[in-house]
Amino acid sequence: MPGSDNSIQNDPTILLCTSCKINILPTCSFPSVALTTLRMNHTPSDIDIARTMAVLQEEREMQSYDEEIQRVRRVMERLEVEKEMLNQKMEERRSWLAPIRRLPVEILGKIFVEVANFRNYAFAIHHNHVEAVALVISQVSSHWRNVAFELQSIWSSIHLTLRKMTSDVTPLLQMHIENAATHPLSIFIDNVNEVVTTALTIAQLQELIGMHGFRFLQMLVGHFSRSKTIEMRYISSDFLSYTVQESTSFPILRSFSCISGGEDITPHDTYFWNAICTAPVLRHIQVDKVTYWMGAGGNRVPWGQLRSLYIHALERYTDFRFIITHCPQLETLEVSEASFSRGPEGFSWGDTIEPVELPSLRKLDIGGVTSDDYYSALASLILPSLKTLHTGTDGPYGEVSVRQDLQSLVSLVQRSSCALTELHLYPISSTLTQTSFTLLLKVLELLPCLEYLLVFMRPRNESTTENSNAVNDPFTPRLFSLLSLSPSRSRTLLPRLNDLQLHEHSAFDVSCLDAILDTVEERTGPRLNAAKRPDVSALKNVFICTKISCWQCPEERLPPVVEERVATLERNGTKCNIVFDFEL
Repeated sequence: MPGSDNSIQNDPTILLCTSCKINILPTCSFPSVALTTLRMNHTPSDIDIARTMAVLQEEREMQSYDEEIQRVRRVMERLEVEKEMLNQKMEERRSWLAPIRRLPVEILGKIFVEVANFRNYAFAIHHNHVEAVALVISQVSSHWRNVAFELQSIWSSIHLTLRKMTSDVTPLLQMHIENAATHPLSIFIDNVNEVVTTALTIAQLQELIGMHGFRFLQMLVGHFSRSKTIEMRYISSDFLSYTVQESTSFPILRSFSCISGGEDITPHDTYFWNAICTAPVLRHIQVDKVTYWMGAGGNRVPWGQLRSLYIHALERYTDFRFIITHCPQLETLEVSEASFSRGPEGFSWGDTIEPVELPSLRKLDIGGVTSDDYYSALASLILPSLKTLHTGTDGPYGEVSVRQDLQSLVSLVQRSSCALTELHLYPISSTLTQTSFTLLLKVLELLPCLEYLLVFMRPRNESTTENSNAVNDPFTPRLFSLLSLSPSRSRTLLPRLNDLQLHEHSAFDVSCLDAILDTVEERTGPRLNAAKRPDVSALKNVFICTKISCWQCPEERLPPVVEERVATLERNGTKCNIVFDFEL
């Protein structure tokens, strides 16, 4: 009500409780000394002195204030405690009603597994930094801890980075190994120190990685027999010779990766490599160079039982020949850099190589080719089960010394199966001769099951004289003209194609886009259904990257009509992405 604030301020009583109306009323009422009196050098009268002394001697009222302040403080402290208790009870109730509590244990377990897999390794040691995802999950609540302890897999992956370790984390390793129980382990050991090529004493090794690191490594290597996957990077023979025992074995090892960093395998780690060679279920191997693995008689690895092999660098034809003749069960062969070339001077192994059949090979990925001799080897292979073929030189953009030997590719396809579904060719010369284009067309005609095609055209080298027989028309329009469903064609080219990726770095005339889009529209789902062509698969994804002169598109964008057609294609289920590098 009006004036209530002023009335409260003018009321001399202090209300302590609104229920019982307890208050404090000052018992000693006296006026304040006027400010003008204090400013003047005025001596108080005897009466003023006597009254003031009486007031100063009255401490009862001051004591009552102190007592009441202490009581109110105790009340406030009690209220704070009660408030915190109430808040805790409310949080408990909210937690009780939380949706995550309604998740079945099976779903919660799958979430934990996904979180652990996202981190790659559940337990990782980097110097003195520890990452333990499963341990963190288990500390949230007793329920989560029980679920986590039931999931052996989230404790089973361990990553050790070998650096000088100054704290003992072996108890954590022991806990993870115990919680993994019977689940196979995945182990990754990475040496980030400088690659050691000279022999080390055990004392020098302990100094390099620390006593705690050495004990951790010993304990981890002691559980190699429980490992399904082992990865090692830049691990010298000394690390193995001082930690691997003669009784070491790999009864369940299926995948093994070893990046040596250029260090040859030595007799110091004989126990380890003998165990690898006799691993009964080892199927997948990744190495940087095969040379280090072959040893005397090529007995470092159980080549005959391998299903997949990844090699970073293949430098000698004899290594390639060894692989294709000693790995008859290979299903996947990948080589990042195939730099092998001819044998001794005057000997061309490409002319004398005998055909080799790999009946189970489904994927062949050979990159970084720096010699034409590779294609002779390619032509000698018989691959009846091949589904995916990646082949190319040492880089799509840089200067290359090799052009795709399309005749070798034709020979490979003719001698192998027509069941190839994925083909990568890069880079092909941007100035194909008519003969080369005919050979490429022949390759495509031999692949009726092809679903994915990537062709990367090598940029034109202006500093060299191009072949006088080269066809000047860009490759992309010519290919699309052959992909059209013209009634005059007795046979449809690539009837199962649904993903096409073309990268061409020669000049492209924007007027060709109409014909290209006509072909793409012909092979969309609605048009094929209307034409009753169940024998042809709809194109789902088309990517075209080429160059175009700025004078054709001064705004450096596709013409509006083309953009509208591309948008219509996407509405019909075909994503068509046309990318131009605009040049002056």
